[in-house]
Amino acid sequence: MERRPHFALRASRKLRRAPLIAVVVAGLTLGLVGPVQATITPSSTALTIAQAIASSSVTVTGASFVALPPSGTPNGVSTSALGGFPIDGASYGILTSGNVASVDQPGTLATTNDGGGNVRGNTDYDVSILKIDLTVPQGANCLTFNFKFLSEEYPHFVGSAYNDAFVAELDTSDWMTSGSTISAPHNFAFDATNNVVSVNSTGLGGMTAAAGAGTAFDGTASNGGATGLLGAATPVTSGAHSLYLSIFDQGDATLDSAVFLDNLRLGTVVNPATDCKPGATEAA
Repeated sequence: MERRPHFALRASRKLRRAPLIAVVVAGLTLGLVGPVQATITPSSTALTIAQAIASSSVTVTGASFVALPPSGTPNGVSTSALGGFPIDGASYGILTSGNVASVDQPGTLATTNDGGGNVRGNTDYDVSILKIDLTVPQGANCLTFNFKFLSEEYPHFVGSAYNDAFVAELDTSDWMTSGSTISAPHNFAFDATNNVVSVNSTGLGGMTAAAGAGTAFDGTASNGGATGLLGAATPVTSGAHSLYLSIFDQGDATLDSAVFLDNLRLGTVVNPATDCKPGATEAA
């Protein structure tokens, strides 16, 4: 696998802005916190990260890593404000394809190879798949959470094969990579064009360097960017379920990406088909 210089220019495509579908969930609120220097604690304990992501009203029955790079410290928990997080409670989870401790270091380049080979297909590297087991109470019919995707691949590798991505799935995790393609039939955090939220993602306000302010993805030396604060929702039934949250490098294991995760909630809406539509939206 050839490691490429971070400053190399490749073909890019223009990000198109698309209409956003609001997720209206009774009793679920999405908030904003101004970015300041964060305190991040690396952790390989899935339950610790899952509990940081979940609201106190959610019953987390267990958690595990379905996939984790063999070395490094890609994931962890933060307990102070960064990039609009935390949203609910005092902590939130961070998954990366590199070193989680580098996330809160503006003016640096986040690029760490954790030695993670292909897990799903032939072009995914440094893969983390967090599985969160939870019990949905009677009457609840909508699962939501907030996230923010950040990447050093932006903007130079937009439209290229280096398409790092984030995927969220309920009960079935079967995303795959093949060449420059990502297939994720059960992903419910898709963008306005029904694709995974990634470096190549369109809509959702697009990735910008400004949205990465306060992080290593702040556009320093023309590298790095982030989405705005996003929300994702999917209908759910009562009983036991598993939420799968995945992040990975695509094409090679350099130039890292990250996802901030918080405010995992279970709520009740009048009509899940209209009030809890799958897909990512900008959080107000």
